[in-house]
Amino acid sequence: MQPSSDRVLSSYITSLVSRIPLVFTVYSIMVSSVSVMEGDSVTLKTNVLTNQQYKINWYYKGYHIAQINRYQSKICTDVQCKERFGDRLSLGSQSGSLIITNTRNTDSGEYTLEIISIDGSISEKSFDVSVIDSGLPVVPVLVLSPVLVPVICAAAAGGLLVAGGIVCYKKFKQTRNRRRRDDHHQENDVIEALPLNQRAETA
Repeated sequence: MQPSSDRVLSSYITSLVSRIPLVFTVYSIMVSSVSVMEGDSVTLKTNVLTNQQYKINWYYKGYHIAQINRYQSKICTDVQCKERFGDRLSLGSQSGSLIITNTRNTDSGEYTLEIISIDGSISEKSFDVSVIDSGLPVVPVLVLSPVLVPVICAAAAGGLLVAGGIVCYKKFKQTRNRRRRDDHHQENDVIEALPLNQRAETA
């Protein structure tokens, strides 16, 4: 009994598929936040080596701005990129890290790193860059140890008690002095009301 034509065709297709190498593309995305003072330089690191990758691409808000492989690099190949960054972009020759010099407020935004490995896998990493205006004052942030918080609170409470005690003592002295002045005035009024011969005896 000969196999049917459908079985023969199915076996043939299976044989062809088994001979075709399958390439799986793996995507992994990471996000990092980076802050830089206006006018300073910032480096967005790839943490890889260019000679171990097929290609490294950089994008700014979806626009391609730089590329590097084992043989050459390209930066700002279109007019829009040149108008925005000029000659302020460069790439690390060994790592492909993106370097932005003399940063401006207009450089803030999302930068996307795309790494295409030799085996065909693709990984992406996004950098949320914030350029801080150099004219704004820098407010220092005090980070307290949890051990010091009760001590500081107790000291503050003690300070408030001492301050409150001082205020109360001053109020007491003012009231006491006022009463003394009133008593002194009352004594003078009594003496003046006495006859002259009794004033001398009282004095």
